[in-house]
Amino acid sequence: MNPQPIELPPLENLLVAALYLATNFAKSGCPRLSHMLLHQLEFAMNHPQRDASPMVQETCKQLYRTWETIHNERVMALTDGEQPAITAKFIRSPK
Repeated sequence: MNPQPIELPPLENLLVAALYLATNFAKSGCPRLSHMLLHQLEFAMNHPQRDASPMVQETCKQLYRTWETIHNERVMALTDGEQPAITAKFIRSPK
């Protein structure tokens, strides 16, 4: 029995979702949002739509690496109770 291939939404929808998640991560710092954002970027990088420009593909790869670092640092910060430098400029510290 072969599993059915996953039907992805249009590439534009994935990119819009990634922007939405990044904006909300900047407001909250929630690692679940950065985790979902990584999935959106991964889907965009592996999207079967072949008419995406090379610049879009390369940008998605670079953003994936950046957000992977942000996500890992955020998870570690929540574990350690510290705020990492890369996310400090995006997330307001509670007062």
